[in-house]
Amino acid sequence: GINAEYGTHTTLETVSMSSGSGTQDKLTAALDVQKARFSADYPSLLSAVEGYKAANDAVVQAGARIAQVLKSMGEMYPANSYGIAFNKLSQGQAQLGDHRAQSVSKAINDKFLKPLSKALDEERKAFAAQDKEIRGTMAQYGQDIKKMMSQAQKEQKKGTDAMLSALSLVNNKVQEFDHKNAQLLESLEKKEQARFVDWFRRWAAVMDAQLAFHAASGKKLRELEQVWQEAVGGKGASNAADSIQGNAAAAESASGAESDAAGDDGDDDDADAAPSKKAGKPPKGKADKPSKDKKDKADKKAKK
Repeated sequence: GINAEYGTHTTLETVSMSSGSGTQDKLTAALDVQKARFSADYPSLLSAVEGYKAANDAVVQAGARIAQVLKSMGEMYPANSYGIAFNKLSQGQAQLGDHRAQSVSKAINDKFLKPLSKALDEERKAFAAQDKEIRGTMAQYGQDIKKMMSQAQKEQKKGTDAMLSALSLVNNKVQEFDHKNAQLLESLEKKEQARFVDWFRRWAAVMDAQLAFHAASGKKLRELEQVWQEAVGGKGASNAADSIQGNAAAAESASGAESDAAGDDGDDDDADAAPSKKAGKPPKGKADKPSKDKKDKADKKAKK
């Protein structure tokens, strides 16, 4: 009877240990994942975002060089419509660069990199201490359960009641260990979830800053397009008389007018020097009409 009861309770204890072992395995796996994330994954993510910020800063610097070149081109023709347009384009490009630096780059640094880099250092230290404590707790529970199992085997000699009491203590300890592992696992997962939420929330703030920047940039680019259209004579262009083509056309027109005036003066001189035959011809019907006396004499001669 004693052996049968002992066998029954031994089976119960084995099931309890198996349950506790399953939770312990999950906890150990979670600790290993966290350790890998703190040592490699999180630093790699921050490094990638730092590279993203560096690329964004490079765009700002490239835009600043473009603005400087446009400004130099504008200074070559300060009063010309193209020169004025280049100056406006330079100012617009500089404004785009300043906006990118003050919105996107600043958001990446202030809302993501700076706070999370500091938090990562603190959380890495806290996790290292937590990992050591949890693994120490698991090891301690394991040692305690082994001792209690050894004691339960010794209690078998004292009788059924003593043995059952010892097995009950072992079973309770195993259940306590299992519950402890479940609590530690839940705490670990909640911290990880909170960390992910915080990181994604901060990155969403960076995305919002970029969205606002691109919306403002689109408006600024449309304004700059209008400036260029006016300079080249497109839609909404002003009839600026000081444009390069306008100045060249005006000069060509003035030169042609002078040539025409000189040709007209030469024709007048020729007219004065050699008047046309029409000018000296007498009126028709007067110069060729014979006088009355000559007609009478002709009539008398004919009668004779």
